[in-house]
Amino acid sequence: MTDDLLRHYTQTLAAGQVAEFKVWAELVRQSAGDLHVFLPLRDMGIDGVLHRLSDGAYIPVQVKGRSELTPAGQVHITVTASSLVDDDGLLIATLVDGDRLGSMLLARSSRSCWSRASGPRHQSPRP
Repeated sequence: MTDDLLRHYTQTLAAGQVAEFKVWAELVRQSAGDLHVFLPLRDMGIDGVLHRLSDGAYIPVQVKGRSELTPAGQVHITVTASSLVDDDGLLIATLVDGDRLGSMLLARSSRSCWSRASGPRHQSPRP
């Protein structure tokens, strides 16, 4: 792996982790304690599971974060079949702006992402 490619890969991973933890913190803050976040030991297609105390629901979540805009001022994300393993899950995409989340984010159900996907959906292995 070249130095530039390694640096890009490392920065991408760092932005993703920063986005995840910023999203978890903001969800807990805005829910006033109604949401608890559980993180998996291994990345198996979800980044975390939200437990909503008010109704007992468990919601699998995949977070996609980017640290910069494209030259056109857009945030591009790629979602593969292996990154959305639960049809009842939630996809959250956001821009990390320095040390904080960007002013907007996109939250969609996995099911709605699949209904808009281009190309065939391949069955991903379920844990």
